[in-house]
Amino acid sequence: TKQTPKTTTALDRKTEIDVINNKFIQLLKSSIEDMADDDGWAFLAAVGALIIKKKPDFDPRNYGFFKLTPLIKSLSKHFTVDEREVENKSHIKHIYVKNKKKVTPRKR
Repeated sequence: TKQTPKTTTALDRKTEIDVINNKFIQLLKSSIEDMADDDGWAFLAAVGALIIKKKPDFDPRNYGFFKLTPLIKSLSKHFTVDEREVENKSHIKHIYVKNKKKVTPRKR
């Protein structure tokens, strides 16, 4: 009997997506720290460029996101995102990101 080739489904493609693990989150955190100002905020475009220098094969699509911004926003447990409008250009926003501080419970 003749077998028809299997078509790739969305579920099959999902298994090809890289897992966001602690090593990857640490790469993001260290890159943000490296680019951050005194208040801890880093311009996301600069962070993205640094990540590519550190890990040349980085591509947010490998993690299921078309761009770095939604990837970072999906990790709200680890990062704070601030979208700042550019003066005199209301439709343009610069994205800044900051590492969230780890909250440790107080000992009594």
